[in-house]
Amino acid sequence: MTGMFVDFLKDPTSRGIAAAMFSMSVFCGPAAGPIVGTVVTDRFGWRWSAWVTLIFSVVFGLAAFLVTPETSEAVILERRAQRLRKKTGGDVVVCASEKGEKPSVAAFCGEVFDEAGADLYIMTVYMSFVYGIIYLTFELYPQAFVVVRDWSTVDASMSFFGILGGAVVACIVLGAHTIYHVGPRFAETNQHVPERRLPPMILGSIFLPAGIFWFSWTSFPEVPALAQVFSGVLIGSGAILSFMSGILYLSEVYLVHANSALAINNFIRSVFAAAFPYVGKLLIIRLGINVGGSILGGICVALVPFPVILWRYGSVVRGWSKFAFQK
Repeated sequence: MTGMFVDFLKDPTSRGIAAAMFSMSVFCGPAAGPIVGTVVTDRFGWRWSAWVTLIFSVVFGLAAFLVTPETSEAVILERRAQRLRKKTGGDVVVCASEKGEKPSVAAFCGEVFDEAGADLYIMTVYMSFVYGIIYLTFELYPQAFVVVRDWSTVDASMSFFGILGGAVVACIVLGAHTIYHVGPRFAETNQHVPERRLPPMILGSIFLPAGIFWFSWTSFPEVPALAQVFSGVLIGSGAILSFMSGILYLSEVYLVHANSALAINNFIRSVFAAAFPYVGKLLIIRLGINVGGSILGGICVALVPFPVILWRYGSVVRGWSKFAFQK
């Protein structure tokens, strides 16, 4: 979705605000989902949690399909050329994207993987881990509040309000950073610099391990539950700041090729996120939340240099890819 913003939002301020609004809805959903889902399941049975998801998916999916226009310039030009050929009855009108042989999917993917820059791989590795952490919270929280603290599932689901609050804070920070830093700097210099998106990511890379350490070492029955719930603010804000800043950065590095870059990123991090909760749960069960969580936090600390390196040397790294934006 964020890659589509590049097609019709031509300045970084508009893209940043749109992405902040988009992330507000997208990430508040997973944070609020366990709360709503647990209450619905408790009151109406587990089938209704699936029915509610299906109903909302159909309604909003259909609405999005009907109102979302085509934004790719190449596709729009192809359709316009087809209409003109049909109207004139000739084949003189041909757009640039129709000339030559279209590459196969395998050839296209091979070219993208060969020519993609190190920034895409660095971001994909880092974002895959962050994405996995987001999914792992669905296993961590029941373990901490149902197993360790002996809460009911409904009461335990309320602990996700910490992550929900963190997601809201992160979206506000992303919007404010765009309005008060990225926008004015672009207006002042009239230069497109993707690395301006990375300070919130650096902040998020610090918040995330801090929140995980906090969560891990307050997971004792004798420690007040609110102390552990509030750790979710750092986990939620750190994960969203890191994740959405990475998406925005890749979109602005690859511009017209953003959807291809994000497709690679999405595929790899989705595979990682699918396996991560299983591996993470085994780690937590065998070592305990305290030790297992500290290992995850330590990995997050080890990954902090990734966004810092791109923030400092991103213009050099971008030069290694023929698809990336160059000054």
